Amino acid sequence: MTIKQTMIGRICKRYSASIECIGVGDESDETAQLTLSLPYEELLERIRLLLPEYELDALEQDRPVPGRAIWHKMAGNLWLVLLAVIMWVGIRVVSGGNCELELSLFSENPVRLNEGGIVLGAFVICLFLNLIRIVLNMRTERFGMGKNFVELTTGSFGRTTVFLQYRKLQYLEYNASPIARWTGLYGGRVYILSKHSVNRSPMVSKDEIECMRRKCLELS
Repeated sequence: MTIKQTMIGRICKRYSASIECIGVGDESDETAQLTLSLPYEELLERIRLLLPEYELDALEQDRPVPGRAIWHKMAGNLWLVLLAVIMWVGIRVVSGGNCELELSLFSENPVRLNEGGIVLGAFVICLFLNLIRIVLNMRTERFGMGKNFVELTTGSFGRTTVFLQYRKLQYLEYNASPIARWTGLYGGRVYILSKHSVNRSPMVSKDEIECMRRKCLELS
């Protein structure tokens, strides 16, 4: 089961739920939508009625992403530095080393920027927007474990919470990068028996991965 919030939905505090089941939603005229956009309490009432096996009020564990996960997020933005270098080299090649831009929108005296200023401005704008995304992502991600299911919440501007029953999980895939060994947190994906279900996991510890593995074996 998936509970989604768009960016507007987060502002208005509205949620929608859908299910994923093999054979449902494969045809163009089929839909796996469980509810329309609803307030959270009304959504819980519908879920209790339609899917009582998901006891969303009885999570054994439910926590936000640990603060040290910020190092993983920052490391994932190194591509911005590479992009800036590529832009600078590209401008130099296209302009033959003589690229200047005049900005005179708010002043009678135009400001002249060379290729370095152009690339730096683009880099700063992209970095600022990405930092906003990282902050929202840190505030959004959650990980929870219930008696029969695991909760994976990801997103930044929007939010997606996936509830997966342990007995439906096919396998877990987590990456042990140098940063993961340092922070003790691992990112990865969780797969179930469906061609469409590759669910991204929030950052989890080795003990939480082991706990999921044991529950999968016990309930399979």
